[in-house]
Amino acid sequence: MKEALNLNNRKWKSFKVSDIFYIFTGALLNKEEMQEGNIPRITATDINNGVALFTNRVESNKFRTFENFISISFLGSVFYQKNLSSLDMKIHGISPKGYNLNSYSAKFLIPIIKKFAFKYHYGYQLSTSILRRQKMLLPINNESLPDWLFMENYIKQKEFTFKKLLTTYYTHKNLNITIIDQNLKDKQWKSFFIGGEDGVFDIKATKSGIDKNKLSLIEGNTPYITRSNIDNGIQMFVNKQKTIYQADEGNVITIGLDTQTVFYQENPFYTGQNIQILRNPYLNKYIALFIIPLLKLQMQKFSWGSNGATLGRLNRTKILLPVNEKGDPDWNFMENYIKQKEQIKINSILNHYKK
Repeated sequence: MKEALNLNNRKWKSFKVSDIFYIFTGALLNKEEMQEGNIPRITATDINNGVALFTNRVESNKFRTFENFISISFLGSVFYQKNLSSLDMKIHGISPKGYNLNSYSAKFLIPIIKKFAFKYHYGYQLSTSILRRQKMLLPINNESLPDWLFMENYIKQKEFTFKKLLTTYYTHKNLNITIIDQNLKDKQWKSFFIGGEDGVFDIKATKSGIDKNKLSLIEGNTPYITRSNIDNGIQMFVNKQKTIYQADEGNVITIGLDTQTVFYQENPFYTGQNIQILRNPYLNKYIALFIIPLLKLQMQKFSWGSNGATLGRLNRTKILLPVNEKGDPDWNFMENYIKQKEQIKINSILNHYKK
C-alpha cells in the first residue's frame, strides 16, 4: 500500500508568480463585436467558472484566446480553464513554466492563489505588475523547484478518498429512499397566500438581527445568515452570542429583505438585519426544496429599497401549490416529488463513480 501523501512532511519555498508562471492578460471587446458561439468569454464574475457568455471567434488582435491555464480577475476571482477561452480586459491568465498544467495541479494551486487574490476589489485592483510581484508558498522537489508532480498526486489522492466516501454515503442513502412516481402535470394546483391569517407560512422577523459590528466573531458552529445570495446565505459560523440575541430555530425558510434571497435553514442560526423567517409545521428539507423555487419566482417582483420583501408584502403575495382532494397543500406529494428527483440524481452519481 502506498504511503499517503502529506503536506506537513514536505519542504516549502516562496516563489514570485513571475518566476514560475507565464502571465498573459485579456482585452476589451464590445458586445456588438461578439456573436453567440462555443468559445467561453472569461470575465470578472465570481460564478460559472468566470464564464459570462459563449462567443464565436472575432477577427481582432483584442480577441485573445488561451487554453489550459488559471484565470485570475482584477477583482480576485480564480478559476481553472481547461478549454480554449477568450479573456476580457483585466482578466489575467497564468500557466506554469516547464510544466503542463492539468485539473489536479490547478486544484492544488487555486486555494493558494486565492489567499493573495481575495484582497483585491474595484478600489484596489489586481494589475499585471502587482500580480508579477505576488509571492506564493509551494512544495518543492530535491532541486528546490515547485514539485508539480506532488501537487498533482496529492489532489488525485484526495479525490480518490472523496470518491470512496461519496460512494459509501450515497449507497447507504440509496437504500433508504423509496421511489413513488410523481408527476407535476397530474396534480391540481391552487393559489395560496404566502403568509397572513390564511397563509401557508407563519412569517416573523428574525429573533436575533445582529449587526456584524456587534457580533462576537469567535469561531463556532452556529451559522450567521445574511442577505447574501451565495452559500445558503451563510457568511460565517459563530459561537453563542450575548443573551440579548436569541438564535432562531432551524427547519425554516429565510428570505432576505432587499436582496430577496430564499434559503432553507436546517439548523439553529443567527442572522443579520432584515431577515424574514417562514415557518410551517409540515415543513422539512424536501418540502422546502419544492417550495423555494416557487417563492423565488414571486420574489422577482420585489427589488432593493422601498420595494423589498417586507412582512406586509409577503403576506399579500400568493404562490401556486399542488393540492390534495380537500384542496389543501399536498405536503406528501411535494416531499415525495423531491425524493424522486434526489433518487434519480443519486443513481446518476453512483453510476458515474462505479465506472
